[in-house]
Amino acid sequence: MSRASIIIPVYNSEEFICSAVESALAQRYKDKEVIVVDDGSTDGTCKALGPYREKGEITYIRQENSGPSGARNAGFLNAGGCSMTFLDADDILDADYLPSVTAFLEDYPMVDFVFTNYEVFNNHEVVSRSGVDRWKAFRSIPHVKLGQRKRIFLESLTKYIIGYGGFMTTSCVTIRRRRLDREGMFRTGYFYGEDDEFFARINYTCKAGYIDRVLLRKRSHAGSLSHDREKILRNVSHFIGLAEIQKSYFSRDREIQDILRRKIPALVFDYCWHLIDRKRFGEAQDVLCRYLKQYKKALPLYKLLVKSYLSGLYCQSGS
Repeated sequence: MSRASIIIPVYNSEEFICSAVESALAQRYKDKEVIVVDDGSTDGTCKALGPYREKGEITYIRQENSGPSGARNAGFLNAGGCSMTFLDADDILDADYLPSVTAFLEDYPMVDFVFTNYEVFNNHEVVSRSGVDRWKAFRSIPHVKLGQRKRIFLESLTKYIIGYGGFMTTSCVTIRRRRLDREGMFRTGYFYGEDDEFFARINYTCKAGYIDRVLLRKRSHAGSLSHDREKILRNVSHFIGLAEIQKSYFSRDREIQDILRRKIPALVFDYCWHLIDRKRFGEAQDVLCRYLKQYKKALPLYKLLVKSYLSGLYCQSGS
């Protein structure tokens, strides 16, 4: 049995952090460590964690705010485990999570990356199925079944993560330390989509496994990054930036390049649509022209944006 590290990045999550920590401490696995990285919280998060720090139940690290990637990376650099689980501060692990994923890694040494099923809840009620359950094609990814609830994939998951994304969530993933030592950590400077980019990069040259059991409860609430309307525009721009990085990183993979040639124009469409919705027509025009030079085949996709842009200018001149 090898040591397992659970890393919890937290920023202004005093309402939920104790539930996340309790779920990590309640794991039915003895050789574990829980590392909480406080990413410059300004609320009562530090105080809420006080009892756990006093009892020595967690390792507490505080740093200036640098985003989720920087916090996860700091936790990894201070971790001593052979496997890493990155638990979001508002999510809850089932007590059998660590026993299940560590047993999987011990039974199948060729696997470096394992994830589980999960459910999304709000106010103690399940509000949606997991990404793996919503995306029907997930079941058809080539794999070997190990009983009804376990599988090892026969090919890299990278193209599926880039093409579809969101079918796994950060908190339900455990990775061997050796893989992180080899492939690197989370890209900093991004607040949304950085987990999918990380998973795509890690999975490109490793075997991945899956446990079809709900061993994580992912919280959905108005304060989460994905529900903050003011940050949606920034999030989409981060998706575009990360897709451009992937285009360069996987430059020799034709199949991934084909996926990105379709994905990036769709993201730009979404970004420009949000700009137009906010009446930022000049910015939308600049972005549209820049990307049309790179993706000429996306012209039909952008015609609707042009109409919206012209309509917006007409409304603006008439007001």
